[in-house]
Order: sequence, then structure tokens, then C-alpha cells
Amino acid sequence: MRRLVLVLLFLIIAGCSPIKPAVEIKNDLYIAAWYAAYAPNGYRTLQEYHWLFTEINPVWYRLNQDYFAVGQPPFVPTYNAQQYKKEIAALARKHGIKLVPSIQNWGEDNFDDRVLAAIIQDPEKRKKHVQEIVDLVMTNGYDGIDIDYEALRAGARDAFSAFIAELGRALHAKDKLLSVAVYAKTFDATWDGAGAQDWEELAKYADSLKVMGYDYHWSTHHPGPLAPLSWLEAVLDYAGEVARKVPGLKDKLIIGLPLYGLDWEVWSTPQNPGLAAKEVMYNKALQLQKEKKSEVKRDDTRYYPCNCGFSGNAEPYFVYYDHTGKKHIVYYQDAAATRARLELIDRYRHLVKGITFWRLGDEDPEIWREITAYGARVRKIPE
Repeated sequence: MRRLVLVLLFLIIAGCSPIKPAVEIKNDLYIAAWYAAYAPNGYRTLQEYHWLFTEINPVWYRLNQDYFAVGQPPFVPTYNAQQYKKEIAALARKHGIKLVPSIQNWGEDNFDDRVLAAIIQDPEKRKKHVQEIVDLVMTNGYDGIDIDYEALRAGARDAFSAFIAELGRALHAKDKLLSVAVYAKTFDATWDGAGAQDWEELAKYADSLKVMGYDYHWSTHHPGPLAPLSWLEAVLDYAGEVARKVPGLKDKLIIGLPLYGLDWEVWSTPQNPGLAAKEVMYNKALQLQKEKKSEVKRDDTRYYPCNCGFSGNAEPYFVYYDHTGKKHIVYYQDAAATRARLELIDRYRHLVKGITFWRLGDEDPEIWREITAYGARVRKIPE
């Protein structure tokens, strides 16, 4: 009876107001998110829903592509990094949110591994880079660092594992956290990117592995859902296999979910794929769908030249034609899609520590209500 009363009380409060509910969910479900400085509206989300978050990962730094030039700093700020930087740090400190900024190896227009590979494959350069990261954390009083180093060649796998091991030990000696963003995969992949990340080894030294559970279809790929449920389930099953070899993974596994969508120009032929898809957030997608009077669907339709085998799509999508007559397909995220993923993750709560999101800002606000309800449901309420 007591449990029923508490749950009913929560539902009444959550249904009437977006403010902090009576049921506190921190420490029951670890919730993190990346804040991309190019999308400053993410700060507004963090302000409004700060009570939900255990950790925030502002993408404030990138590896300097001129790293080896004399007199160059190891890191440079990302675009717009200074906006709200002090405010985010202050908000995190005030509300007990772990401040763990991200470093990316972003190049001119995508992730670039050339400088990174040269660093981590040389033991002396690797040692120096580890110290540079520790100094960055200590100088700024951060709670740790989030490493989002992507697009490494598969041949750098052992070097990347050695780098994370050395960095983890160095940060832990200072009582600081190490988070590592890793590609989602359904087996121990051998191709570049995912093949360079050995989950078994990384889990021994990182405090969290943030599995990027999105980009099943990506911006330079053909249209389709970013995180179909069948694929996400296979990713979780693989994580379970790794956890049987590295039991500590269950205390470190955080599943990344998308808040963004993509607007693709439909391919005419594989040789003429059209432009890369553009990011589209919830409000923009709704505006475009209304303007074009397009029908919203959530089925498993595969669009040319897709021969992929996904199923269980929960993401809304629609088709429209632009002013030149070219066909577009837009997949985006809403509360219903997030709810479906949470229901799947619920079956793996013995394995999953928490969830994270790419990226804050301009998302469906009902998503946070879904997460609040989920957090209350999984909370252990005493008899």
C-alpha cells in the first residue's frame, strides 16, 4: 500500500509540473549528457532539468591538429566553448553534478586520427599526453575527463588500450574520473574506429564506458533510424558477453541515446548519394513536418540502397520534397522513441549503470518526463 501511494503521488506531481519531483532519482539511475557548445540551448536544458543529471560532459576541448608544432598548446577550445562555460561549471558545482569535460580529436570537418595515432603509438609521447590531460583536469578543478577520441585505425588498438590504462592510473592517483566514449558494436569488430576500442581492456581502467548507441544510420549513409531497437538490443547483448569476462563492466556501462535527428536527401544511385544529411532537432523537425504536411511513420521501411536488417524502429520519420523537387527523409527523436529504448534498457538493468545523451538542446521536453518516470520506477522503495 505504501509503495502504491508513493508511486501515485509521484505521478500526480510529474503530471502537473516540469519542476523537480518529490522522488529524487540521482544515484539510482546514472544520467549524463554531452553539451555541444555549438548548440548553446543545451545550457537551458541543463538549467531546467539539472536535478536529473549525475554528470555533464561539455565538449570544450579538441586535440590540437598542430600539436607537434613548436609552441602550440595540446588542446584548443571547440567552437563557442566560452559561452556559458562559467555558468555550466557553477551550476554543476551548486547541484553536485560531476563536471567531466570532453576532449575530441576533431579535425577540419570530421574526426581525424593522424595526430592522435602519432601520440599514442610512441610511449614517450603518450606519457607526455597523459600528463597534459591530468594537468588540464587539475588546473581547472574538473571531476575528471571524458575521452572522445574516434576514427582510430584498428591497428592502433593496443596503443589506445595502453593510453587509457596509463591515463586511468594517473587520474585515479589524483582521485579523478576517466570516462571513455566508445562505438556501439554487436561483436568485437575489426574495422577502423570500433576495432581500435577493446572494451575488455578499456573497462579495466576507465570509470565509465559511454557506448554511443546511435548512428546505426549516419549523415553520409543512406536514410534510416539512428538507433533501431533490434540493433540496440544486440549491442547490449554484446556488452553482456564482455561483462562476463570483466565483471566490473556492469558498474561502468552507460548507454548513449540520441536526442538529434537527421535530414537526408534521398540517394538517386550509390554513385550519387547527394549531400551529407543535416542535423535536425525535435522542434525543427515538427516545424518542417507541419510545413510540408507530411505523414509521420514509425515503421521498419528500408530506403534505397539499404539492405540492412534492423527491426523495431521506434523513431518518428517523414518524407518531403524540397523547393527543387528533391526527395528528403527525416528521422528524429521524441519521448515515445526514448520510452521504447528505456523499456529495452530496463531488461538489462543488471548490466547497465545509466544512460547518456548526444546532445542537449532543442530536444522534445517530454523526454525528460519519461526519464523522470523511469527513474522513479526503478528506484528501490522500502516496504
